Amino acid sequence: MRRFWPHPLFAMTTGKQSEAEIIARILAGEKELFHELIRPYERMVYLTVFSVLKNETEAEDAAQVAIINAYRHLDRFGGTRSSARGW
Repeated sequence: MRRFWPHPLFAMTTGKQSEAEIIARILAGEKELFHELIRPYERMVYLTVFSVLKNETEAEDAAQVAIINAYRHLDRFGGTRSSARGW
């Protein structure tokens, strides 16, 4: 399985901030923090999509589309009542 977020620029740490705090910072312009938000879920997204599609390349593409859509609609996140995992 290839990683679909290989760029080392995204290897920043955010400490112990909540997902809601990270999202607020992303929406305020710190877009590079998005990877920190989704990093714990990348593999889960890929494996979920792969279990349906049964094709590595298609699963990578579909997982990337799902993550891009999450980024595009980040302003719809439920804040403190939600987790990025369930969202």
